[in-house]
Amino acid sequence: MQAGIGIYFKHRGNGNYFVADILPGSSAAQASLIRINDELLQIDDYTISPNTTLEDIRTRILGNPDTTVRLVFRRQDQERNDYEGGNGDLYFYNVELVRKLDRKQMGDEMDPQDSEVAARVRMYEEEIIRLRRELLILQQKTEENPRSKALEAELKSKVEDMRRYEQMLLQSQEHTRIAEEEGKDVLDKLTRLQQDNERLQAREKERGRALEELQQKNSSQMSILTSSRLQLEQAVANERQKRASLEKDLGFIYQEIQRRQAELSKRRESKARLLDDLRRGHQSLQEVHKVQEDQVASLAEVMSSLDKINLAITTKIDSFINSSSVRRYEVSSREAYT
Repeated sequence: MQAGIGIYFKHRGNGNYFVADILPGSSAAQASLIRINDELLQIDDYTISPNTTLEDIRTRILGNPDTTVRLVFRRQDQERNDYEGGNGDLYFYNVELVRKLDRKQMGDEMDPQDSEVAARVRMYEEEIIRLRRELLILQQKTEENPRSKALEAELKSKVEDMRRYEQMLLQSQEHTRIAEEEGKDVLDKLTRLQQDNERLQAREKERGRALEELQQKNSSQMSILTSSRLQLEQAVANERQKRASLEKDLGFIYQEIQRRQAELSKRRESKARLLDDLRRGHQSLQEVHKVQEDQVASLAEVMSSLDKINLAITTKIDSFINSSSVRRYEVSSREAYT
């Protein structure tokens, strides 16, 4: 919420700005140094120029509550009174004012009863300002218009109206003072809220810095993780390639094992067949051997029979031979005798 100092400025035809009115109870009124018609020359480090607008002045004067603004004014020497300084018929002075919230701005923080009082005060203040402006216009007209006497009655009437409204304003100000005292808690709450808001803003800035640091750390860690992930993916790809090569080699080995198992199975089958053949051959040999043994036995019997027959034949032959020899001898003998 923007706060001000309670001064109404007006633009003159010569390009300068002067004080048209001062809001009662404002920071400018409490300073009791600034007067109507004082010419504004400078706001802080900004110098008033012919190109300056009322919006420029308003923008540079308004600010955060409880902050200060320095104004430089120039005043005619006849209005100087007891102020010091001066330069010919003009003198310059500067004043530092504290920006404060006016009653109109504070009305939003008050309860309905205080807001009603503040509304009446604003109405009285606006009426007084209007009357002062009209008084200023009438004074200017009085200086310029030869019918000044005709305007004096109207001026007095305006002055009486202004005094009446000032009296009403004093009464309203008393009510306002009471309302302001009652509204101190609201201002304290507002101050505390502003302090809390500042703390929250500080925390938010700190959180923003922490978040930025976390983002930087996260970015760094993401870079590391990305690099690690790429390395891991490369390692996995290498391992997959090695696994594929190993699986290929294992496939060849498995095929070789199957081939050798098939050969071994064939060899086993061949060996089994050979063993069967050997068994059958051995059995056949046994059978042949038995047959041979039977044949040998038969042959032995035959040989024995043959031996007997041979012996018988030999015996018969010998007998025959012997008998033949005897007969030949007998024949020979007979022949010899013959």
